[in-house]
Formats: sequence, structure tokens, C-alpha cells
Amino acid sequence: MTERQEEQAALNALHSLDAHERQILHAEIRINPRLRVLAAELEEAASKIALLLPAESPPEDDRALLLKRLKQHRSATVTPIGATFRILRQPGVAWAVAACLAVIAWNSRGVIRSLTQEMEALAQSESTARNVAADALGKVAGLENKLADATDVSQRLAGEITDLKQMNVVARLEVTSLRATVRKFEEGVAVIVWDGEKQEGQLKLEKMPPVQANRDYQLWVIDKKNPAPVSAGVIKVDARGIASVAFKPAEPVPSAAKFAISIEALGGVAKKSSDGPIIFAGPQ
Repeated sequence: MTERQEEQAALNALHSLDAHERQILHAEIRINPRLRVLAAELEEAASKIALLLPAESPPEDDRALLLKRLKQHRSATVTPIGATFRILRQPGVAWAVAACLAVIAWNSRGVIRSLTQEMEALAQSESTARNVAADALGKVAGLENKLADATDVSQRLAGEITDLKQMNVVARLEVTSLRATVRKFEEGVAVIVWDGEKQEGQLKLEKMPPVQANRDYQLWVIDKKNPAPVSAGVIKVDARGIASVAFKPAEPVPSAAKFAISIEALGGVAKKSSDGPIIFAGPQ
């Protein structure tokens, strides 16, 4: 918002704009929220102060006098009844009163005293409004605290629901330890967690010796109703002989009864080969 717009808004409150200037100001008010608020405050203040004026016409050169007083107010070279202005904290109200004082400067000291009383009343109203606003802020803070408490409760319930779901998942999991079928692998550990409903599982291997460069470990799932093992993928162990992999059978296994680990050709095979030794099997 520019100084010119502030001046035009003050003049408009005092009905001192011509039609063209008023049209321009109204167009600017429509697109400038701050100017719109200022203009409304100026008009309200001017209407209240006008009630205190005696029934006489202002001098013909009131427009020039008004602009001069407005500029003096902005540069702080002239500050009529300055103590009262310091009381007012809303720039719009103080500006409106300054503009109106510029117009009625020719009136008696009695009018000035009346204006001072009016401004003090406005300051008191502002103080009351500030107290009301502070009370409202306190209530808002209380509501925010209640909302935070409700959010905590909601999050806690969500956590409990998640725990129940996890308990349900755990209840349907089968944990199986495989036993070594070859002496070389007796120190190895092979544990399988199987979810028959989802047809997927997790394999954990430890202390597994490395295989030949052209060979791989491969996991098999054995359906008790189908003697042919179903491949669950190749298993890669790290340099420490450890592996932890998720697996899923290549085809559905409705009633998985056993699991086995064999050593197969590099990259694994689609069907269990006759020359690939089974080194782990289970359940024990």
C-alpha cells in the first residue's frame, strides 16, 4: 500500500475526492485487502468524529490544508495531541484521526478536547478488544491441547490395532529348524519361518561353508500330497556363511510339510536333480 493510496483513502473518508479519483480508489480497494481495511477504518473514524464538529462549513482551501497536515503527520514534524496517538496501537485508527484533525484544525479548543476524549474512548475500546482477543486465544490453546490429546489416543489405538494384527500373523506362522544330513554341514544353522496363508517365508542360515564356484545352495518346499519338491529359489551366503532371505515357492504348496536345502548347478534348477545332494531337511 503506497502513501498516495493512504492519502486518497483519508480524503475519501472526508468526501474530498472528485468522481474520477474516487473511481480509481474504489478499483484499488477491490484488489488490495490492506487498503480496503484502511479505507473502512478511516470512514468509521471520520463518521464518529464528524458528530463532534459544530455545524459550520470548512474553508474553501480545506483540501490543500488536509494534504499538508497529512504529510506533516507522516514525517512526524507535527503531532497534534501526541500523547493520545501513542496510546492508539492500530495504525488505521491513528491515521483516520490525524486526517480528521487536519480538517477541523480551525475549530475551537473545546472541539480538540472533545476529540481527545473520543480518542481515549477508542483506546479503551481497543484495550477491551485486546482482552477479548487474549481470552479467545486462551480458548483456542485449550482446544489445541484437547486435539493433541485426542491425537495421542488415536495413535495409541492405532498402535494397539497394529499389535493385534501382528499377533494374528505370528499365530499363523510356522517356525521350522532344519537338520544337517551331511557331516560337513553339522555346524550349520538353518531356520525357516513359513506363512502358509500367504505362501511365503523367511530363511535364516548361519555357519554355512562356501560351495564350489559353479554351484549354489537351493531351497525346496515339499508338499506332503506331492512328492516332487517345489523350488523356492537360490540362496547366496556371504563370506561369513550367513544368509537371511525371503522366499516364495515357484508354485502354490497348499500343505507344506517339509523343507530341504540342496547343492545344485550355478543359478539353480527348475526341478530337483538327482546329483544335487540334500544337505539340510526338516522339520526334524
